[in-house]
Parts: sequence; C-alpha cells; structure tokens
Amino acid sequence: LLFCLGFVRIRVKGEPLAPRTKAAAIVSNHQTFLDVCLWAYLAEAPVSVSAKENLGIPVMAGIMKAAQCVFVDRDDPNSAANATKQLTAVLTNDGFPKIVVYPEGNTSNGKQLTQFKLGAFLPLMPVQPAVITYHTFGKRVNASWVEPLGMPITVVALRLLCQPFHTMDVQLLPVVYPPTTAGSNVSTTDAAREFAALVRDKMASASNLPTTEHNYTDTSLMLRAARRGVHDPSVFCVEAGKVRTELGPRVGSHAGLVAAAKAFIDANGGEPLDADSLWSSLSSCEAGSGSGETTPLLDASDKSWGWWGGTRGLERVGLSSPEVALRAFDQTHDGKVTFREFLHGVASL
Repeated sequence: LLFCLGFVRIRVKGEPLAPRTKAAAIVSNHQTFLDVCLWAYLAEAPVSVSAKENLGIPVMAGIMKAAQCVFVDRDDPNSAANATKQLTAVLTNDGFPKIVVYPEGNTSNGKQLTQFKLGAFLPLMPVQPAVITYHTFGKRVNASWVEPLGMPITVVALRLLCQPFHTMDVQLLPVVYPPTTAGSNVSTTDAAREFAALVRDKMASASNLPTTEHNYTDTSLMLRAARRGVHDPSVFCVEAGKVRTELGPRVGSHAGLVAAAKAFIDANGGEPLDADSLWSSLSSCEAGSGSGETTPLLDASDKSWGWWGGTRGLERVGLSSPEVALRAFDQTHDGKVTFREFLHGVASL
C-alpha cells in the first residue's frame, strides 16, 4: 500500500528494533493512517491502540479487528480506563506480538509532539520510542491525516497518488526504562507521568521537534466549533493540557472545556463576546442549554456548568451588570472577550 501511494524509500535509522522480551511496546508519533501500514511492515503486524471511531472506516476496520487492536472511545473516561487494562494485559502476555502505541492520542501535522496520554506508561514497562518523518513531493501535499477539520482519508490518498514519489524516515531510539520508584512514595500515576515526559523529551530531542500541551480536547473543541459553523474554529485550540494545569479540573477538564465552548458559541456564534453577549452567556446558565439537553458537568462534585446559578448567582460573585462582567473578563481592555479570556474569567468566579 505504501508503494502504491508513491513511497519509494523507507529509511530506518538508529537502533535496531528491540525484541519483545526487551521492550514490548513501540511508542511512536502519529500523523496519518500510513503510520499503521508502516508498523505493520516493520514490526510484523503488531497490536495497536486505535480510536473507536476508526471502526467506521471500510476495510481498515476489518484489518484492525483481525490485528486485535485495543479500541478507545476518546470521549468516554471509562473507556480509556478499560483500554489501559487491556493494554497492560497485552504488554505482560508474551503470547501477543509487539504493540505500537501512539501516546498523542490523535494525529497531528508532524511539526510538534503534543501532550502524551499515560496509558502506555502506566504498566511501567520498558518502551522503544520511534519518530516517523514524511517527505512528500511538493510543498502543497501533506501526508498528515487532518480530518475532521481538513481533508478525509480518501482525498489525502488521492493527493499522494497525484505526485511522482515520496519518502519517509523512521528513527528508532534506544529502549527507555521507567523511573525507579522502589522504596519511594511516588504513585503509579506520577511515575507514569514522569516516564511519559522522559520518553517525549527523548523523541523531541532526536527529531528536533518542539513539544506542546495540545491534546485530543483541542481537536474535539475545534470539531464542535466547525460543526456549528464557526468562522475560525482554531480559536478553540487552546493547549488544553496547559489550560487544565493553569485553571484546574473544574474548567480545564474535557467536560469543562466542552461546556465552556458551547456557552461561548451559543452567545455569539464563536466570535469574541461584547458586554451583552458575555452577560447572556453567563446568565443563561440558569436556564440550562435551552434545548432540553443536560448541561455537561464541570467536575466530580456535581457542580454543573453555571454553578453560580444564573443572574442572581452572578450578583453573589460580584458581577452586577454586563459592564462589570466585561471589565472582569476583558484582560486586554479592548471591549471584547476571547475564548481564552472567557475561560480565565469563569475560573476566577
């Protein structure tokens, strides 16, 4: 398939592919559906982790099922926990082939390494990092699968077919071992987080790529905005991982950011808010979504979006009028509130 799409050379650099007994998992960056084809060739049909929605892709769905892929519903936290259990079972069972994990949890344009999910690192077993780089013929053709905000998989394939040839490089790094936690008070989650950061730093250093805190939530927000007809969905790409660290889980969780984006879009179609639209967004929380839908929860303590309770609640937190609210939210003092300013304002309530 890679040859049919014009990839005439695959150059493998660096370390040899480690045997399963030394590293059961390959940790790779993720740009396109072609990554799956590449590892099927290099690692001899490994198990992989894939998003549940990929089961809707003809042909590929059957191949992934036959390869015993671990599927994750990225909008369901319980699904992620179950997938981690399956992943651990595969890693610890020598009866399975090697497993390829894409810890970014999403495809990107290959110009950075985004935030790593912890699933592949929670078992605290050695992994072998790898970085894939695509070299396409012509600057206007990119192998990255940028759906749903860009081209679908069929169009990406057709654009590749229209070019004379392409090449790719695969850099295999030395096996990375988890940090030693014996005799310490470090939790498994904290150790996995340290392990993931170590692996990402090594991949970034080897490939000269920057790291960012973007994650699947950014993609989800942009997709929701695009479906609502927002002119520039990229304003909702806010580095969700960094937002969670800065503002906490009440606003920075996936559910919190989705709820905030919905309120922001409902108020003014995704454009920056003036005093009246900001007030409308905040005070309408008393009436819920207005469409009979259940407003997503912002945290685990049963406080829903709009926990302040509409207009009366805004007065209790010191926002007595649209003008007062605008002054509190408008950090740049230009009379408008961007989505980032909206998030920081809500977090301060």
